[in-house]
Amino acid sequence: MILEKLRAKFNQKVFGNSASTIAPTTVIDDYINEAYQKFLIIVLPYYRWRVNGEISDTHILAGQKEYILPGDLLRVLEVRVNDVLLTDDQYTIFDKSIMLEDETLYEEDLEYGLALTYQDEYTALAETTDVPNIPTAFHPFLYKFASREYCEDFQIWDKFKTLDNWIDKEIPVIEDHYYLKTNKQVKMIPAVETNY
Repeated sequence: MILEKLRAKFNQKVFGNSASTIAPTTVIDDYINEAYQKFLIIVLPYYRWRVNGEISDTHILAGQKEYILPGDLLRVLEVRVNDVLLTDDQYTIFDKSIMLEDETLYEEDLEYGLALTYQDEYTALAETTDVPNIPTAFHPFLYKFASREYCEDFQIWDKFKTLDNWIDKEIPVIEDHYYLKTNKQVKMIPAVETNY
């Protein structure tokens, strides 16, 4: 769903009119981007799921053990040297750099030898055609969460309560979705005995 449609859905939820101009688009965008951040915070604990995932690689230079991390890095998911996955004791991550701890990893020059798979900071939605980098099924979360926050800030309590109830039910659905994508063990659903 493009940002323009998210704005229209926000206006419909809050003001009952998708073409409303009561709230400026910059204000609506701020609320939608806050909702986008909230969504990413919800899914952040699911280690293997790469929301806003990126891969960065660089040359390893003989004798150089420290390398600057990408500026938009939020969380490192995997570190590889020469396409071999490293264990946690083979590197240390600091705020702005990564230090290779195992000297054998940087004994010689390796072209594009260091590769990071990481989750990057979200990119704010700004243009009318911007689309959030999350599954389409969860786009309603963005405009409903944004609407709820607006209703709370402007004390529109009847709409706030309705949206708040929906969000309380939706967050476990989002968590289950990412849990099932990231863990090999599936949650078991208890069997129900049915008499026909």
